[in-house]
Amino acid sequence: MSTRVAGFSDAVFAITATIKVIPIKVYRIRETCKEDSSCNKHSFVSLSSQLHDNAFAIAMYFAAFYMVFIIWKNHVLLFDRLKTTDDNVVWLNMLLLLLATFIPYPLTVLGDFQKDPDAYLLNVVSFGFIAFIQMIMVFYTNRRQTLLSEVFKRRNFDRAGGRLKEILKRYTTWHDMAIASRVNIIWVTFLLGYIASFHDYKLGLGLLGTVFITGPLLDFLERRCIGLQPLTRFLSREVAMERMLMFADGVYSITMTLIVLDICGKDRLQEKDLHGEGKNLTYNTLREVLVAQKRQYVAYILSFTVVAVIWMTNNAVLGSVGHLDDFMRMCMSISLSIVGFVPFVSGLLVQYGDKDNSDIEVVVLFSSVVILVASLLQGILWSYACWSKKGKYLTSFARRNRSYQRAIFIKVFILPVCMMLSLTVALSYGKASYFAFNATVFLAAVMSLIHSSYFSHLHAGHEPNGDHSPQTSDDEELIEDIEMLRTETVTTPGRGKLQFSFQED
Repeated sequence: MSTRVAGFSDAVFAITATIKVIPIKVYRIRETCKEDSSCNKHSFVSLSSQLHDNAFAIAMYFAAFYMVFIIWKNHVLLFDRLKTTDDNVVWLNMLLLLLATFIPYPLTVLGDFQKDPDAYLLNVVSFGFIAFIQMIMVFYTNRRQTLLSEVFKRRNFDRAGGRLKEILKRYTTWHDMAIASRVNIIWVTFLLGYIASFHDYKLGLGLLGTVFITGPLLDFLERRCIGLQPLTRFLSREVAMERMLMFADGVYSITMTLIVLDICGKDRLQEKDLHGEGKNLTYNTLREVLVAQKRQYVAYILSFTVVAVIWMTNNAVLGSVGHLDDFMRMCMSISLSIVGFVPFVSGLLVQYGDKDNSDIEVVVLFSSVVILVASLLQGILWSYACWSKKGKYLTSFARRNRSYQRAIFIKVFILPVCMMLSLTVALSYGKASYFAFNATVFLAAVMSLIHSSYFSHLHAGHEPNGDHSPQTSDDEELIEDIEMLRTETVTTPGRGKLQFSFQED
């Protein structure tokens, strides 16, 4: 029951994090000329100016994705403690999802009414209710010990004697509060922005930028400043890889679905003016309509291919990683947020995907940079996993097989190298940039397929997304950790080094 509720929640969070990209649109619109002006009525507004006008909306998309990711991470930590759920937990989770899916609306309002303090207040209320529900879930599950996994049941701390038992209890209480503290930081930041907006709205927006710092800072405090390093593995467990995979797959799947909207949207056969009003274009036959939409088809195929290649790379990387630390989760979340931005790139290709267009160089440069960063982060994640602490983040199979590591290393850098080639052509030979972009995308797909075929023998005996090291139950892990701490010297803040012993059952 707990696994199914978690999987359903991951899908909802993935859709909520990605759907904010839909309202961000850039159209190829004609300039409006005054009667006494000498401008060209057939000229178009430049893409650069439109990107500048949409800069805040784009920033709000990434802010929304990051905030949803924080709430999702808290949700993972909360459900990671549970062995099962009851109806009360399920209904509280549904209420949390109801509030979480509402997040894009207050952030969109803030983007449209940046100078209105009430826009900040709406976000304060929204995120405040989310924090309140998550704290209720923490309190309720702590009261119902039968819902918790064996590791988190307080009766198991009776195995520890003396001061260690006291510290374990204090640590678990602090850990529970840390789950709610991240989302509390969000609504408190919006509250400070609300107060500052009465003086200067730019100061309020600046305060909101601190949200991107507080999340990693809280992770650092949780893992470093608590002073109980030997207990990190015991209670402060890593985000479950299964949940990370489900969330990532949700983002990839919804992104692949959203890019088709450029083909089936009602504005596909309209010409937009500066006010966003559409004028229907005249077509006599279905064949003319299909021919007129050729850019939509090309953009859809290109965007789908890009997302598919990135997903295949991500599947290879996460399938060979046993767990993620804070830095790896950060790389993963940024990469997913950029992948969720691909529908906007697809829209640019629809509107400006013409080799004779004067803005095609800007489109290719922008699209190539977006894809380059998203794919390059996968390479950074894999390099970090392989070279950090003798590959301790890798699965046992990947850690033992160096040839397999090199094969994945080649795979993750196929798309970045192709995008760098596209950027080079766009900067050097502007007129050939659109053709080069199309060619490099399909080249990356072909090279990825060739790579998979050539190195398929290295995957023998490796089960994707699974570690082949012996698996232990929660009770066995508990006993193992207690045995490790039997003679451990624990450093506590302000108390120096203390030696603890355990009582035998």
